[in-house]
Amino acid sequence: MITSFYHVRRQSLPLCFLSFLLLLLLASANSISFRKTRFEPTDTSLIYEGGAAPYVGAIELNSDTYQCQVGRATYAEKVKIWDSKTQKLSDFTTRFTSTVDIQRRLIYTSGFTFFLAPVGFQVPMNSAGGFLGLYNITTMNSTNQVLHVEFDTNSDPQWDPLFEHVGININSLSSSTYTRWNVTLHTEIMLMEVLPEWVTIGFSAATRDYVERHAILSWEFSSSLETDETDQETLERLNWGRGLRRFSYNKLASATSNFSSDTALVEGGFLSVHKGHLTHLNMSVAVTKYIWGSKLTKKETYNRDENHKPVEASKSVTTHRTRLTCDVRYRITLGLAFALVYLHEGFEQCVVHSDVKSSNIMLDSNFNAKLCDFGLARFMNQELVPQNAGLAEAEGYMAPEYISTGEASKESDVYGFGLVALEIATGRRVLDPIEDRPEMSLVEWVWDHYRNRTLGLAVDRRLNMDFDEKQMECLMIVGLWCAQPDHGSRPSIRQAIHVLNFDALLPNLPIN
Repeated sequence: MITSFYHVRRQSLPLCFLSFLLLLLLASANSISFRKTRFEPTDTSLIYEGGAAPYVGAIELNSDTYQCQVGRATYAEKVKIWDSKTQKLSDFTTRFTSTVDIQRRLIYTSGFTFFLAPVGFQVPMNSAGGFLGLYNITTMNSTNQVLHVEFDTNSDPQWDPLFEHVGININSLSSSTYTRWNVTLHTEIMLMEVLPEWVTIGFSAATRDYVERHAILSWEFSSSLETDETDQETLERLNWGRGLRRFSYNKLASATSNFSSDTALVEGGFLSVHKGHLTHLNMSVAVTKYIWGSKLTKKETYNRDENHKPVEASKSVTTHRTRLTCDVRYRITLGLAFALVYLHEGFEQCVVHSDVKSSNIMLDSNFNAKLCDFGLARFMNQELVPQNAGLAEAEGYMAPEYISTGEASKESDVYGFGLVALEIATGRRVLDPIEDRPEMSLVEWVWDHYRNRTLGLAVDRRLNMDFDEKQMECLMIVGLWCAQPDHGSRPSIRQAIHVLNFDALLPNLPIN
């Protein structure tokens, strides 16, 4: 049985606040429970896709800046809602408060949903607007196994009633049951016939011809289901925690079909990156294999996907042939920054990446950035590392103090981040000569434009002047701020994020 309660309070502005409670009433034994009243970039229990991001303590599913946008936020852990052995069903309760803001305009656009879907469920192509980021014209059928509660702000005559409504939907945009806002809604659904045993849970929102900001202000969730997890599985899960996860070489070989060329995402130099699947966790991963000599190859290897999100990375930032738009470039930069915050602040002891560069940023099918090969320096020494172009490239991203002392730090990671930001904005590689100024490095060249107040001329020409000047200026100034030769003058990666999110003013950098 599904019962929902929520409250809508209209303001003088076209802004509505929703407080929502969803109950599925069935069994016992607590399995997952959380309560979030504030959402921070360092919170690794949530995964953001599309236009979604943590913003000023809330989840912003869609900003009020872009049309035809999809945003999704999901809980990183999978949730078991029924047991195939015992046929027991889970009880779960979720509560959340949200806002829908159309910024003084008179027209709403599409709305947002709370959804349950199979683990690994991807944002479909062409799913903006009324598709709510969950479907497209070809995917509304029972094979989807999607259940969602929609808060629809715009009536679409093809599948909606002629009023704003809340609906419970099964594999479709047409609600099984619906009602006007500010009521209680009840329906009965056999979840075992609709959903798989394990699901992912979260929120999805979309816009169309008009913009509409959807934000989640708080979220509570609790579920209970007795499971048959073995003692060994429990021990492994407790030992893993939320940090780096260790796997045996044999388990990773099995996950990648023995590092077959068919699973290779990137090959070259002294390493290869393979797409794999860990069956016992039902989780896709990207695995890096070092291929020069058995001494290094047999070292411990780690899952590169810190947030447990299925990896569909096909290209790194440096090898992607698609022309990346200004908005995508900015999102990639923020994604890299959030990854570094996670490493620097997400553990009791700081984890230094030590090899931040463009070729270590993988992009998934939705252009979400994934930082790989963190901690590479701990595996390297002069006896093992071949003298090849890969090392020359690495040195191009190394901070001056890292080169002189050989010791990596948070500040040297920030330096590498700054260089990557400049590369993303200008479309130029760190080691590539500047056509008309071959004596200059990329950083010196951008500094020159900063002094002359001509940063717009440094933006990648392939954008054909189709870019947001404010974003590109911010990206390059933050890049210069982070890439200063004096490590004491660099910001922390969190300070850089505040500026990139326009939560803080641009720094005044020295002209000389």
